[in-house]
Amino acid sequence: MVTPTDWLAPVIEDAIRRRLCTRIGCSTCGATDFLTNVQKAIQDELGASGQVAQVNMPLVLAQGLAQLKPSAEKEARFEGPAQFLLYDLWLRGKLGEMLL
Repeated sequence: MVTPTDWLAPVIEDAIRRRLCTRIGCSTCGATDFLTNVQKAIQDELGASGQVAQVNMPLVLAQGLAQLKPSAEKEARFEGPAQFLLYDLWLRGKLGEMLL
Protein backbone atom coordinates (compact mmCIF):
# COMPACT_ATOMS: atom_id res chain seq x y z
CA MET A 1 0.00 0.00 0.00
CA VAL A 2 1.27 3.48 -0.87
CA THR A 3 1.40 5.81 2.13
CA PRO A 4 0.74 9.56 1.89
CA THR A 5 4.47 10.20 2.11
CA ASP A 6 5.49 8.13 -0.90
CA TRP A 7 2.76 8.54 -3.51
CA LEU A 8 4.94 10.43 -6.01
CA ALA A 9 7.98 8.12 -6.05
CA PRO A 10 6.11 5.24 -7.76
CA VAL A 11 4.82 7.65 -10.42
CA ILE A 12 8.36 8.87 -11.17
CA GLU A 13 9.73 5.32 -11.11
CA ASP A 14 7.03 4.28 -13.60
CA ALA A 15 7.91 7.23 -15.87
CA ILE A 16 11.58 6.27 -15.76
CA ARG A 17 10.84 2.60 -16.44
CA ARG A 18 8.50 3.44 -19.33
CA ARG A 19 10.83 6.20 -20.60
CA LEU A 20 8.08 8.81 -20.56
CA CYS A 21 9.06 12.30 -21.60
CA THR A 22 9.76 14.64 -18.66
CA ARG A 23 11.61 17.32 -20.63
CA ILE A 24 10.87 20.90 -19.67
CA GLY A 25 9.43 22.75 -22.64
CA CYS A 26 8.98 19.69 -24.82
CA SER A 27 7.27 20.97 -27.95
CA THR A 28 6.52 17.48 -29.27
CA CYS A 29 4.42 15.92 -26.51
CA GLY A 30 4.50 18.41 -23.62
CA ALA A 31 5.19 15.43 -21.34
CA THR A 32 1.45 14.77 -21.48
CA ASP A 33 1.62 11.11 -20.46
CA PHE A 34 3.74 11.91 -17.40
CA LEU A 35 1.49 14.81 -16.33
CA THR A 36 -1.61 12.67 -16.81
CA ASN A 37 -0.14 10.00 -14.53
CA VAL A 38 0.79 12.62 -11.92
CA GLN A 39 -2.72 14.10 -12.03
CA LYS A 40 -4.29 10.64 -11.64
CA ALA A 41 -2.02 9.94 -8.67
CA ILE A 42 -3.04 13.26 -7.08
CA GLN A 43 -6.70 12.40 -7.55
CA ASP A 44 -6.07 9.02 -5.93
CA GLU A 45 -4.17 10.70 -3.09
CA LEU A 46 -7.02 13.14 -2.48
CA GLY A 47 -9.73 10.57 -3.01
CA ALA A 48 -11.38 13.16 -5.23
CA SER A 49 -11.82 14.04 -8.85
CA GLY A 50 -12.54 17.00 -11.03
CA GLN A 51 -12.47 20.48 -9.59
CA VAL A 52 -11.48 19.44 -6.05
CA ALA A 53 -8.32 17.80 -7.36
CA GLN A 54 -7.52 20.74 -9.66
CA VAL A 55 -7.80 23.24 -6.82
CA ASN A 56 -5.61 21.19 -4.48
CA MET A 57 -3.19 19.87 -7.11
CA PRO A 58 -0.39 22.41 -6.58
CA LEU A 59 -0.36 21.87 -2.81
CA VAL A 60 -0.46 18.08 -3.03
CA LEU A 61 2.23 18.08 -5.72
CA ALA A 62 4.48 20.38 -3.68
CA GLN A 63 4.05 18.13 -0.64
CA GLY A 64 4.81 15.06 -2.74
CA LEU A 65 7.99 16.67 -4.06
CA ALA A 66 9.04 17.71 -0.55
CA GLN A 67 8.60 14.15 0.68
CA LEU A 68 10.63 12.50 -2.11
CA LYS A 69 13.63 10.71 -0.70
CA PRO A 70 15.11 8.63 -3.50
CA SER A 71 17.98 6.33 -2.71
CA ALA A 72 21.46 7.37 -3.82
CA GLU A 73 21.29 5.18 -6.92
CA LYS A 74 17.91 6.63 -7.95
CA GLU A 75 18.68 10.26 -7.13
CA ALA A 76 20.16 11.17 -10.53
CA ARG A 77 17.25 9.56 -12.41
CA PHE A 78 14.67 11.37 -10.25
CA GLU A 79 16.27 14.77 -10.90
CA GLY A 80 14.76 15.37 -14.37
CA PRO A 81 11.17 14.43 -13.49
CA ALA A 82 11.36 16.39 -10.21
CA GLN A 83 12.68 19.48 -12.03
CA PHE A 84 9.90 19.14 -14.59
CA LEU A 85 7.26 19.05 -11.83
CA LEU A 86 8.79 22.07 -10.09
CA TYR A 87 8.73 23.94 -13.39
CA ASP A 88 5.11 22.91 -13.94
CA LEU A 89 4.18 24.24 -10.49
CA TRP A 90 5.94 27.52 -11.24
CA LEU A 91 4.32 27.82 -14.67
CA ARG A 92 0.84 27.16 -13.32
CA GLY A 93 1.42 29.77 -10.63
CA LYS A 94 2.53 32.34 -13.18
CA LEU A 95 -0.44 31.60 -15.42
CA GLY A 96 -2.75 31.85 -12.43
CA GLU A 97 -1.34 35.28 -11.57
CA MET A 98 -1.88 36.43 -15.15
CA LEU A 99 -5.53 35.34 -15.09
CA LEU A 100 -6.39 37.28 -11.93
